Order: sequence, then structure tokens, then C-alpha cells
Amino acid sequence: MKNKSRRQYIFSLFLLLVVIAVGIFCVLKGSSLIWYWVLGLALGYVLERSGICFNAMANEPMIVGSTAQFRAILIGVLVSSLGVSAIKYLSGGMLDFLGVSTISIPLMLGAFLFGMGMILAGCCTSGMFVRMAEGFSVHAVTLVCVVIGYLFANSHYQTVWAPFVVDAPMVYLPTTFGWFFGLLIHIGIILLLYTAAVKWEKKKLSQ
Repeated sequence: MKNKSRRQYIFSLFLLLVVIAVGIFCVLKGSSLIWYWVLGLALGYVLERSGICFNAMANEPMIVGSTAQFRAILIGVLVSSLGVSAIKYLSGGMLDFLGVSTISIPLMLGAFLFGMGMILAGCCTSGMFVRMAEGFSVHAVTLVCVVIGYLFANSHYQTVWAPFVVDAPMVYLPTTFGWFFGLLIHIGIILLLYTAAVKWEKKKLSQ
């Protein structure tokens, strides 16, 4: 056990030195790169400590009846969307449709394939990186499959997927209903889903 603890200590020190070295490299290459690195480290820390996983969000309500992961992600979506909405609103309309995806066949097909792959792998993409960092080397196979999927999608986007996206509708609630009612509808949908999740958990756990 002492040898194992010592190896873990040495490996942790090595990773810390790598983090510092990459940070110094980012500072030397450009002032903005360091913030991406810091944000990535902070996000990784939060994901590891919280145990958030979209796979667990999808299957735990059905398997064990718990909706804790689902409700946690709903809260995260609410907080982040309010922040993004504030940025878009303060931009004076310049960023209205930036980041808004079209409701298209590629989107639905991609969501279905991602969901199937997530269930088969037993984790989502973020969970994959966390579990690999925790020592689950089996997810190296998952990483390879994710990289292949991204490369295939990007290389065939213009020829295969773009024709289905060009004329697909884009729904942006503040543009359709105004900022006040758009945000109100958005918050209302999340609250309804949260309430439904609480009721589902009480029903499943009481059986």
C-alpha cells in the first residue's frame, strides 16, 4: 500500500508539473489561451467532484428511479442559459442566433446515435474523460470511437449533412416572443421538467 501511495504521489506531482508547463506555454503563445486552459481545468475539477454524467441522467430514472443527476443538469442548464441570455441581450442583438442549432435531420440523427453510443459505452463524453483520469483504461476504446465519429462528421459535413441544414428552421424564443416572454417560457419549461422529475422519483422510490 505504501508503494502504491508513493506512486500515486509521484504521478500527481508529475501531472501538476505538466499543468504548470502547459499554462506557461499558453501564456507565451497568447494571453487568451491561458484562460481556456484554466477554464478547462476548472470544468474538469467540477465534473470529477460532482460526478455529473449525461448517461446517468438518462438511465438512472428508469433503472433505480433516481432523478438527482437529471435535476442537477437541469439546474446547470438554467444557470448557464441565463448567463448566455444576458450576454446576448447586452450585445444589442449582435449575437441573437449565434450558437442556435437548426432543427434538422442531422441534429435528430446525431442525438439518437450519441444517445445509443452513450448507453453502450456506459458514460457520456465528459464522463469518459473523468473515468479515464480515474484509471478506467477501458474507455480508451470509447475515446478512439469518439475521435473517429468527430472526424467522419466533420469531413462529410459539406457534402452529406449541410444540404439538410440550409433550409432547416431555427427556433430562438427571444426573437419569436420577445426577451421577457422568451426567458419566461424557457424557465417555465425547465421548472416543469424539474417538477416532473421530483414526482417521478417519489413514485418510483415508493414502489
